[in-house]
Amino acid sequence: MNLSANFFDGGSPAEFGTTNSASVGGSGKYTDRPTITYSPITGSHFNKTFMTPIPPSSIMFMLQAGWPAELVLPITVEAINGQRAQHSAGLREQVGEAGFYRIVELFGVLQRGGAMGMRVTKGEGMQDSTVIVIRRKNIPPEIEAAAIELAGLLDIRRNAGEYTISFGEVAKNDTDLAMLTRSTLAIMVELAGQVRVPASHVADGRTMSSLADKDIAGAKVRRLVDIHSSVEQPANGFVAVKYRGHWFWIDDRDFKSKRSFAYLMLLFSLTESGGKEGLPLVTIPAG
Repeated sequence: MNLSANFFDGGSPAEFGTTNSASVGGSGKYTDRPTITYSPITGSHFNKTFMTPIPPSSIMFMLQAGWPAELVLPITVEAINGQRAQHSAGLREQVGEAGFYRIVELFGVLQRGGAMGMRVTKGEGMQDSTVIVIRRKNIPPEIEAAAIELAGLLDIRRNAGEYTISFGEVAKNDTDLAMLTRSTLAIMVELAGQVRVPASHVADGRTMSSLADKDIAGAKVRRLVDIHSSVEQPANGFVAVKYRGHWFWIDDRDFKSKRSFAYLMLLFSLTESGGKEGLPLVTIPAG
């Protein structure tokens, strides 16, 4: 952007044929390039932020806020009342149980039907206790059927109007909903185990093939996010990063993976930021 102006002195006598003048100008440049600044998390802050399991109440209130159960539960929960989810990496690598994913589907049915809600009550020792409420009046027959089937899969009392949510794998009684949740670090490991890694990297011993890439007879392997790999830079990459001569990316046309990635970013934003001990900052241009 440039700006200039000329000034003329109109007071000089015309018969002399001279005019005094002066010029002034300036230029500038504006760039809209925001930055993102991260403060590294170490020590106890790291343990609290990344290694502590997400409270079950926080997960259920995400459902209350409108996040789909089919997205939230498979990412954040390892087991519900003994029904286990898929493990894509690590020593406990295994295909998830069909009962777990049917429970997730039924939660989605109740969520969309407006038959499920949460509230906080005072439990033992005056501690806050989260309760899930299943509405049973004035609901369509298919919603009622879903509630009955869900109670059977969870092995909880069918006619109870509300159930207490607790952390764990096994329920304490027939009105307890025990959720074994993942930490942020465990979520990252689970998603990393679903990357379509290059065959050459596996052959070289750089990494292992993921569970999602294995051919398991009669088993259904589920992808929470589909991360491709290729030598060429992707033309339709939603997000992409280059590592060891390969591009790893999420397709811009894969809405399910894009939504999972956005949800993961939300989880990161909800975690505690680093302390104020003067740690070095990492600033990344965002434009």
